[in-house]
Amino acid sequence: MRLIGCTMLILSMVSLVGCGGPATINTVFTFVDVTGTVTMPDGKPLKNATLVFVPEEGQTAREENAVVNDGNFSTKMGVGKYKVTLDTDSKVKSSVPSKYRSAKTTDISVEVTSSNTKLTIALK
Repeated sequence: MRLIGCTMLILSMVSLVGCGGPATINTVFTFVDVTGTVTMPDGKPLKNATLVFVPEEGQTAREENAVVNDGNFSTKMGVGKYKVTLDTDSKVKSSVPSKYRSAKTTDISVEVTSSNTKLTIALK
């Protein structure tokens, strides 16, 4: 009888506490196709760089990357708001303003809202 009582108590505690974690662990992202262009401060296309899309605070999207070739990029991204930074190779790094290398200093924000989103990013 005592064993049954202990078992009932443990089952009661488990049912009250539950066994699920935070809701964000099982978040399902809505991914969409995103294309775009990136131009340098002189208006020429950015070449040989990787865009890093960092979710803005409070967003549930995950960080995404997109390779830029001759000013154009194409990727799939989660719907949300992002800060845009650049991870460039050594040939281009000196010509890209340093403020675009960190989500804390960049002044570029984009919002991905629907399928086939087209982004135009102009570095200044």
